[in-house]
Amino acid sequence: MELQFKNVSGKDNVGDFTWIHQSGRQALIADMVSGSDVHKGLDLLSSWLTVNQTNEPFNAEQVIAELHELFQANHVQSTLGIITQQHACFELHFVGNIRLYRVEKHVEQIKEVGDEIHPLSVVGSEYSPVIQHTVLTPEHHAKFIVTSDGLDSSLMRSLTLSSETLSGGQLHRKLLPAVCDQDWSALVFPMANAQSFC
Repeated sequence: MELQFKNVSGKDNVGDFTWIHQSGRQALIADMVSGSDVHKGLDLLSSWLTVNQTNEPFNAEQVIAELHELFQANHVQSTLGIITQQHACFELHFVGNIRLYRVEKHVEQIKEVGDEIHPLSVVGSEYSPVIQHTVLTPEHHAKFIVTSDGLDSSLMRSLTLSSETLSGGQLHRKLLPAVCDQDWSALVFPMANAQSFC
């Protein structure tokens, strides 16, 4: 197994959740919507993933549809992102304001992904979620970071990060200057060639 993802979260995290599939080829990031029962939502999500996980990664759109029904029935809501390794590329399916950055020599936000402050579409709302999709083809010296809105976009872009520094560990400390809410989480990938997972 090649572990492609490294997850990082705030120390006082209450409503964010990250998960990496046992194959190492898929990861999920969720940010429970304030005003819904955050703890109930996290329990439902964690239990669903545990019960339904198989050796192969999930079909992302099917997961979003099933979680939407589950959350809707239990009056919880969440933004959600699912990243799946597909051969030489990664597919990101997301609902809401999940944010995406590309890092090579500096941090560059991929603008069309999740920059709204209050997302118009979330998993578990009364409306069907609007699933957005993008394919990422990593180059040799680039990494991607998918985050919740607990990391500020402008502060993320100002971080002194490179693909090389992301490979060296201590990711929590490196992302701290971008924190705007103690509820935050991030997934960094691809990490298979990184030296350290600290």
